[in-house]
Amino acid sequence: MLAAPLLFACGAAVPPAPDPTPPAGAVQVGDADDGRTISVQLGRQISVTLHRQNGFQPWSGLSSSNRDVLAPMVDTRNAGARGVTLGLYRASSKGEAQLTANAGVDCSPGMACPALVRVWTVTVEVA
Repeated sequence: MLAAPLLFACGAAVPPAPDPTPPAGAVQVGDADDGRTISVQLGRQISVTLHRQNGFQPWSGLSSSNRDVLAPMVDTRNAGARGVTLGLYRASSKGEAQLTANAGVDCSPGMACPALVRVWTVTVEVA
């Protein structure tokens, strides 16, 4: 008789999947924006969505080069879909910063692997 409540309690502990939709009004950047420069107004949010590329590991190290200009925000979508890297930033002061991420080559264990890294970069100008 104790097994049923325990099973129910375990099932109830699983949180619902987060909503991968960017926040309303956020400037969205992603895979196709690599190498671009964008301009945003002070106070705007920048939502980053990067998808794993064939032959590479998932994107990692998503960061702002200047946290005073582009401040990272808590992004509840970070536990999103497998193979998708998400980030959220706020344009906190005027200036320029780069958002960058990197992805290494996806190699099988025990095999020789080239030391190649793919870098994604977007320059953000905050006015």
